[in-house]
Amino acid sequence: MGRTYEDYQAYMARNPDALVSQMDSVVIHKGGQVIVADRGSEFTDPMKVEADPETGEIQCRVFYCDPMNSNQKSNCERNHELIRYVIPKNQAKECYTKEEIREMMNHINSYPRKKWNGQAPIDLFVKIYGQEAAERLGLEKIPSDSIHLTPALFKK
Repeated sequence: MGRTYEDYQAYMARNPDALVSQMDSVVIHKGGQVIVADRGSEFTDPMKVEADPETGEIQCRVFYCDPMNSNQKSNCERNHELIRYVIPKNQAKECYTKEEIREMMNHINSYPRKKWNGQAPIDLFVKIYGQEAAERLGLEKIPSDSIHLTPALFKK
């Protein structure tokens, strides 16, 4: 209740300057590792995301896309697609380390996007938050000629 895509559109009409983040899940193994979140079972308590755990103050709002309507969160769907280039469905290994996932995401986030005039997501992050913030998060720009978006990334 109050968290549908229609509710989101109404919220954005009232708050056009709100910052928006989109999230999606990529299930590697049923019951195994996941990259979080969307309408999946791992995201059933939005208050844990929205509220400060100490004060209870609402710090953000969570809305859900309609089922089977990925165009409602198209900004993150490209990452989902690129993850599947590296980890094809039903071809995942049993466990990935944090370092492997970080390396994969650094390759994905270094991949230039047409919609941002050839800039990569990591370039935009650095412009907004600075290089120091990127380094603290383990974000590393991969040179364009070294980007690997295939299962071979984990076979180096």
